[in-house]
Amino acid sequence: MLSPLPSDPPSPRSSPCGDASRQTAPALSAEDAVAAAARRLEAALEALDRAIACHAERRGELSDQEAEYFALQEDRSRLARALDAANTRIETLQDNQIEAARRVERARAAVRAILAASSGDG
Repeated sequence: MLSPLPSDPPSPRSSPCGDASRQTAPALSAEDAVAAAARRLEAALEALDRAIACHAERRGELSDQEAEYFALQEDRSRLARALDAANTRIETLQDNQIEAARRVERARAAVRAILAASSGDG
């Protein structure tokens, strides 16, 4: 079993809110504070612009993927209809083949009967 890590008292610099560093930092002039805030705002706006661009790019990719998906679904439906039509055609051809074989067999039997009757007459 692992033993717990020794707990050190937090140092003033490792304060989770950064309050200790603010207390020890030299005071900024109003102009410097405004300039620093403007830089942070500019950086935040640039980060927001990048995030929006990435989001728009991802949405575009998703739209492309959705369009491709729907095209594939259309192709699948079209191919399924074509397969159904081909299977129906095959069944019709098989039925016609069976009927043709029956007719040929009847004709063959009729020819044999005629040949047998004619050879018995002669």
